[in-house]
Amino acid sequence: MKKQIGFKSLLSLVLLASILTGCGIDPPGKVVDRGSRLKDLKLNQSQPGAQNPQQDPNRVLQLVQLVAQAHSRNNSVACDLIAFFRKDDGTTSSMKSKFRFKKPNQTSMEITEASQGGTVGTKLVWTGGKDVAIKTKLMGFWLKTSLDVNDSRIADARGYRINQTSLDQMFATFLHAQAKHELMSEGSLKGRPVAVVRVDSPMKLRGVTHEVFGIYVDNFVPAFRELYNGKTLLMRIQIDNARLNPSMESSAFNLD
Repeated sequence: MKKQIGFKSLLSLVLLASILTGCGIDPPGKVVDRGSRLKDLKLNQSQPGAQNPQQDPNRVLQLVQLVAQAHSRNNSVACDLIAFFRKDDGTTSSMKSKFRFKKPNQTSMEITEASQGGTVGTKLVWTGGKDVAIKTKLMGFWLKTSLDVNDSRIADARGYRINQTSLDQMFATFLHAQAKHELMSEGSLKGRPVAVVRVDSPMKLRGVTHEVFGIYVDNFVPAFRELYNGKTLLMRIQIDNARLNPSMESSAFNLD
């Protein structure tokens, strides 16, 4: 028993190198998002003299209601997430991960590409409790352990924790009864119709003044989420290749 406890303590100390924040010496990785404007997002241009649908308050209210209805119908999702982070010191990083979610709160993400190459292959599984299961490579060896969900060593590059940025928290932020929604524009993203909504929610995260959501209006699920401090983009999550209510892999919520 003492040997097991000692090994876990040693492993936790090694994890101070930080699994997700990319601290320490990492092999070169791949930058998957540089924080610039989304190149596949094409917004409609208002025509002179034409009525602007964004000025209709019922339009954004209806959109929010349709997002809530879609969220209630969809019990699980499998997708790829592309994430961009800007730290408070101005440095940036990005990563791509295989993401799985199942209600009420099963979440897993496995990093497939990252600007910090040493994080590739790391997998986190959280089922709503106080611990996050982790598989990561340290010093060339794959190791499995768990850490408290509030442990800063498994926070993302912005310092946010998985229980703050999980899918259910994203919807809770967007759908909060006291959130203010403004329809900014409409257009298309990768050929699909999309509405762009500014959100000021009581649930916004540390350092965030407001958020911008892209909502696909063919199925009313989010396409992207951007967190801002004023005009500065702090974080962006793009949701790609989403499959709603899919059959999950047997390994979706474990470290196999």
